[in-house]
Amino acid sequence: MPYSLFKEPHHFLFRKRFARSYLYIRRLRLETDLSTIHRWVNLPYAHRYWQMQGSLHDLTRYLINQTAECVTSSFIVCHGKYPIALFETYHVMQTELAAKYASEKEDYGIHLLMAPYVELRSLKDKVDKISEKVLVTILEMLFSNQSVKRVIAEPDINNIHAHRLAEKAGFEFQSVIELKDKTAKLYKITKDQFLKPTTTNS
Repeated sequence: MPYSLFKEPHHFLFRKRFARSYLYIRRLRLETDLSTIHRWVNLPYAHRYWQMQGSLHDLTRYLINQTAECVTSSFIVCHGKYPIALFETYHVMQTELAAKYASEKEDYGIHLLMAPYVELRSLKDKVDKISEKVLVTILEMLFSNQSVKRVIAEPDINNIHAHRLAEKAGFEFQSVIELKDKTAKLYKITKDQFLKPTTTNS
């Protein structure tokens, strides 16, 4: 189960250094993150591809149910103490996606939502290509656990930005698939593929 893969003995679960700064990953905390996530998911760029928009009450219920189901976990990526992205990870074998390809028990899927551009603009001089570096940080955290052998992404077929981001991070396109709430492009990256030296991973 995703939430049991990583422990949080300190403030952050994981950190990765880039040239001039660190990116950190921690668990999503309802008491401090809810209003930020609610604002993000209701913006036009997110509303189209995420099913988390709506009232604050609905979002709270969604996240509480997510924890209770023990399939998906939500995390926050931070620059310093400031949230810059939300990502979810889930055990593929416990979802409908498992039947859409030759899935394996070590497969984990991800969803990524970056903060709006206006909130990332000030980081441009400190962390260039911020979306790519956030995704690399997420992959490094996931692959640091022996239970994760492959990471799967299934962005909406119309989400061109997500397709390009996945491909830049080393994901390989597999096929177009039909899920209950969308038509998606299926991408896959293995631990071995990710560990091959690249300029983005360093």
